[in-house]
Amino acid sequence: MRGKQLPKYKLAVVNSCIFLIAFLCSPLLPQVPQHLHDRYVNILKLMSEDEYDQAIVEFQRLISEHPDFHKAYKKIAETCIFTNNLEAGQNYFEKLLTENPQNPYALYALARIDFKRQDYEQAIEKFKKSIEFDAKFSDAYKYPGGLPEVYRANEDLDSAINTLVNSFRQSENASAYYGLARC
Repeated sequence: MRGKQLPKYKLAVVNSCIFLIAFLCSPLLPQVPQHLHDRYVNILKLMSEDEYDQAIVEFQRLISEHPDFHKAYKKIAETCIFTNNLEAGQNYFEKLLTENPQNPYALYALARIDFKRQDYEQAIEKFKKSIEFDAKFSDAYKYPGGLPEVYRANEDLDSAINTLVNSFRQSENASAYYGLARC
């Protein structure tokens, strides 16, 4: 999409419309059982007290008991990035992938780590696979560290737009439109 650029105010209106469409088309988020929510909040409290190692251990326990609780994968990746402990995060998520090679959340977390390492091609491939294995998973399109950001860092917005449009066509996940607006 090269050529004439829109004035900033028109671009803001277009982005707002795309965001609104994505929001209105999104299915309601599934409700998390109260006990799982409470446990997640308690682990976040550990993080607020700078108990990062303990928080990671607790998130790992949570994942072992509830492998579809994607928020825990995201928090482990973010914590490993924040504490600059990328190798430990990579090892953990690669272990999970040996147990289940189609785990979209482990792929997502590894993509975040690849992005931090500026290995954009690997991050893009892992994000795409994550989306392929769970078409409704929206974190792969979101800020910070989602697919649109990796494409921007890789200076390949044309590929980003094609990927996100195709992703929406295949999954009807409105978050792909959000990602498109970010590009």
